Amino acid sequence: MYDFKDNELEEKFFQSIENSDIQHIKGSIKRLDGVVINLDESNLLNDIWYDSQCTENEEIFNFGEMYVGSAEIKAILSGENINLIRGGELKLYFKTDAVEKWIPLGVWDIVSAEYKSGNIFSIKGYDHLNRLNAPITDDTIGAIFMKSVLRQVSKDAGVEFAQTIEEIQQVAGSSVDIINGSWATHFLDTCWNEVKAIAQFLGCFAFANREGKIEFRRFGTNSVMTIPAEKRFSAKISDYQYSVKGISYTDEFGQTVPHVNDEGTCVLGFSENKYIWGTRKNPDTAYGDVLKRIAYAVGCYSNQSIRNTWTPGTIEYYGNPALDVGDMIKFSSKINDRNVTLKFLITHITWRFRGSQTLISGGVPESVATISGSSGGASVGTVTSYTTINSVNNISVIELKKYTGEVFSTERFVAKTGFSSTRETWIFLDCTFILSGNGLVSASIWLNGIAQTLRPKITLHDGEFSTLHFSFTTKISGGRHNIQIGVRGNADISDIQAFLWGQEVSEESPEITSDNDYIYTKNNGDTIVRAYIGKSVFPSIPDDLGGGKTKIIEKNSFSESEIEKVYIPDGVTTIR
Repeated sequence: MYDFKDNELEEKFFQSIENSDIQHIKGSIKRLDGVVINLDESNLLNDIWYDSQCTENEEIFNFGEMYVGSAEIKAILSGENINLIRGGELKLYFKTDAVEKWIPLGVWDIVSAEYKSGNIFSIKGYDHLNRLNAPITDDTIGAIFMKSVLRQVSKDAGVEFAQTIEEIQQVAGSSVDIINGSWATHFLDTCWNEVKAIAQFLGCFAFANREGKIEFRRFGTNSVMTIPAEKRFSAKISDYQYSVKGISYTDEFGQTVPHVNDEGTCVLGFSENKYIWGTRKNPDTAYGDVLKRIAYAVGCYSNQSIRNTWTPGTIEYYGNPALDVGDMIKFSSKINDRNVTLKFLITHITWRFRGSQTLISGGVPESVATISGSSGGASVGTVTSYTTINSVNNISVIELKKYTGEVFSTERFVAKTGFSSTRETWIFLDCTFILSGNGLVSASIWLNGIAQTLRPKITLHDGEFSTLHFSFTTKISGGRHNIQIGVRGNADISDIQAFLWGQEVSEESPEITSDNDYIYTKNNGDTIVRAYIGKSVFPSIPDDLGGGKTKIIEKNSFSESEIEKVYIPDGVTTIR
């Protein structure tokens, strides 16, 4: 979880997340020539996401793993050179309406930049952990200190570490001296393998934090927040809870030594780590203290420590961009008609701006392995069964019908939709227009024929494309509704993105209509529809009108109505 370093600010943020407040985003692109392009909601489109996942297997929990983050944005960048953007640096920040401070989302090296259309660029980046694929250039043979390894990795990969060697010592605990001890006789081949070896030795995982620095972190034992049922889109949770039963290590001579407790469900293993000195004589004695320390770091029983227990599964919900991989959260729900609260260890996280967030809690390795050694055997558990969570409140998204082109001084509706809600709920409307023209242009929102107070405006200048973006949130009752967006002013709309979000809402389904909703004539037993005079915005034309089969529809039958769509029965043969 992002460290707010301010209790009042943190409290405001969590209250804002609980209220589903609108999220905002900004950032920057630093080009190869050092020029900085500022990004905000005027040139950033809403299709923004970031992802942080284990490079080995996102569905499996283990210590010593490496977590690479990626991000992708779409932005309007007029006259920019792709070759100067590709290889540059992307930074993003977010906040909510109730929070004054911009919170860092991450830093990414831009690996691709593609031109789409209308000055829109698609840009993707990977965080600085990806830089660790660089080779180690030092081939020294002799005593090597861990702080020397950190310096060499920083030099060869061009990265910074978030922690000093003294802070890493605190992570390792007092049972081992990593500052003064010489830990190897040579460097490994890549920076990646060096960092992975350190993470294994510490019982941690490695990732690039929100400032782009490489950080070692333990998996959380304390829950940072609770996600209630009404905040999620969907979820599947394992039938079983897991905790670490022990750690095993296989040395360079092939001897496997486990540190296993009587309680727990899975044993995690690693092998051939350069920071653990090998011995043929008594591996149990040589590795025992190291394995106990690592077991404690990943939540295994040690003295009076709390066991790190979690339930694997997947949750999709409204979203909290301040969450990080390694956080422990609580998941409140009803499983098999029982109210339960489960602990959920985040091992993969994906967030979409103003959209859903997916959290994955990894299980234990799928293959069942037997650990051999003088201390006896133990088995690795498996994740095989999932229970579907009951009482799901689904968040749905509906795309509005869009009508681009010219608008004038009189208002014209440029986006609209009909929808239904099963109960009282909140809805969230998000719209982005790409416009050109001259002078003041204003938009209006109409819900069920009533103009809303929000009226976003923008001043256009000749020869330039501009972006008008606005959001609207309100509570609606259950039943049928319609929403329309009007625009007035001298302008041309080249692109519209308009989406409606809500719990248990759906696009308007066809509404059955009757003979009285149509003007029609009959000819030899066939009915010809001449005009529609009903009130439904999504009428379903009956198979039979006036005692005859509906066969022909005049093409101007709906020209004087407010319909959005119409359902035409299979028996219709002609529209003329």
